[in-house]
Amino acid sequence: GLTVGILPSLDGKDANNYLDVVITTGLGYARNSIVVSSADSVIAVNGSTGTLSEIAMALSFGKKVVVIKESGGISAEINECLKGDGKIKDIITASKDDAVKKAIQ
Repeated sequence: GLTVGILPSLDGKDANNYLDVVITTGLGYARNSIVVSSADSVIAVNGSTGTLSEIAMALSFGKKVVVIKESGGISAEINECLKGDGKIKDIITASKDDAVKKAIQ
């Protein structure tokens, strides 16, 4: 597949080596809305507040959310973060080996 990175900065040097296509935005983390709205599903790996905002947006937009809890970070704590929110039932938990399969099912 093709790996596209939508960066918060204007500097393409901020991209990692795993990206085939780099899109710089200069939008900071407002770019999370672009990432989530253009995705069919979201896979959360580790992360912090940016990942939390992407998960929340994805749930609000009705996107499939797959979380790899074993990766740590906000992904491991997502149930606690969203405790009491009715959307927690929409989060799918997967291992790193099964995440993509569950995201495209």
